[in-house]
Amino acid sequence: MAESKVYLQLLGLERQPPSLPFLNAICTAHLQTFPFENISKLARWQNGGEELPTVHEFLQGRRTLDAGGTCYSINGNVHLLLNQLGFNSQLAMLGGEHMGIIVLLDGTRYYVDCGAAAPFFEAVPLHLRKTERKFGNDVVAITAREDRLFDYKRYLNGAQTGKTWSFQQEKSYQIADFQGLVSASYQPTATFMGLLRCQLYQLHQQRSVSLVNNRFTISKSNGERTTTTLSSVCAIENVLANEFNLPNLPVRQAIAALAKIGIDPFAKQA
Repeated sequence: MAESKVYLQLLGLERQPPSLPFLNAICTAHLQTFPFENISKLARWQNGGEELPTVHEFLQGRRTLDAGGTCYSINGNVHLLLNQLGFNSQLAMLGGEHMGIIVLLDGTRYYVDCGAAAPFFEAVPLHLRKTERKFGNDVVAITAREDRLFDYKRYLNGAQTGKTWSFQQEKSYQIADFQGLVSASYQPTATFMGLLRCQLYQLHQQRSVSLVNNRFTISKSNGERTTTTLSSVCAIENVLANEFNLPNLPVRQAIAALAKIGIDPFAKQA
């Protein structure tokens, strides 16, 4: 219970009985407090760690390193928090690779995802045929299929980005069921071991800030986007400090880890 109190303090929320408004408040606060980032993951690997952070480590990482994580560390801990707060939360596996959350509330199942850098500010009801969540030109659609599966698709400027992930709402997973995927995610060829990545929503400014290697992008809620190419490690650190308000992320450790793998985040991108 002490951990849930610290968690809510970081989110700027007071504990309430389980409800849809409280669940949505957690989602909205989480996407603005815990960045979707692999900088701490690379630093963790550089220091010999290849396990999911415990809840204590996850919260301590946010307080001392401004860390968040990728889907496994973020959604795994959101799932544990929700259960501590009295929600009926279970894990879902999407496309055999992504970790999401299903919450059963008042007889309705909802999809929750704070670990995809996607605009899930509110839980997605799974009794509807199709539900979309949007921010600017970034759209995620959850669509029910006739075989009782759901498809997760993401679009940018009307074009699908990434894979279509399918999942079941009834099938429940435990964190241990993802252990193989977690181990694989630390392999040098894994997606989030081959680049520098950080994203955070800032709804008070009606924008999302994103770093992919040395490219810094501001996406506005009205669809406007501006991208700047950063030419040095200091420039990346300054952007993370001044634009993301995440001054303590271990950027230099992460870049050293990428160098060990053979990745140069300043290499010209196609």
